[in-house]
Amino acid sequence: AKAAGAEVFTYECLNYGDQRPLTTKYAEALDRMLDAAKVKGTVAIQASSCPAAAMSGLGGRARIVWIDEELNRLRAIKFPHEIEALRRAARVTAAGQAAVSEAVGAGVSELAAWSKVRLAMEAEAGARLPVAGDFVTGRQRCALIGGPPGARKIKRGDPVIADLAPRVDGYWGDSATTTFIWRKRFMKTSNL
Repeated sequence: AKAAGAEVFTYECLNYGDQRPLTTKYAEALDRMLDAAKVKGTVAIQASSCPAAAMSGLGGRARIVWIDEELNRLRAIKFPHEIEALRRAARVTAAGQAAVSEAVGAGVSELAAWSKVRLAMEAEAGARLPVAGDFVTGRQRCALIGGPPGARKIKRGDPVIADLAPRVDGYWGDSATTTFIWRKRFMKTSNL
């Protein structure tokens, strides 16, 4: 959503009629924005998230000051609403880890188990979520440290790595467990 009074500068990235490099088109849109904002003097930039095309556009019109270190220090300070958001992300992650024990079992595919784990996290959050991490089973796949779930069927004695990192309202949760399929269900061995 556009903020009240905000001006949006767009560029067409893919177009059969204009096949110039995307970085050229991006730099042109950036120049239009900088001209409209009358940018000059000193500009503070976070280097870790600044595209190279932006750097070329700013180079001739303003002195650049890198602020990565200062931003990292500020991000380390958490306000009460951020602490609650982190706790919520942790609760969502914990719901996913709790679902692992019910989802995995001999004969179940990684994808079927993963769908139950993801559903538990999304039900806890009350929304669809982007989720990073790993969900793999078996000695060979676990030896690779991780990866996405696949069609592999889980077997008795298999290790299971569930490294869950859901993003809830802009904040990431993160929890990794290793379990083993033993008898009918599982035995938890670690929770990092």
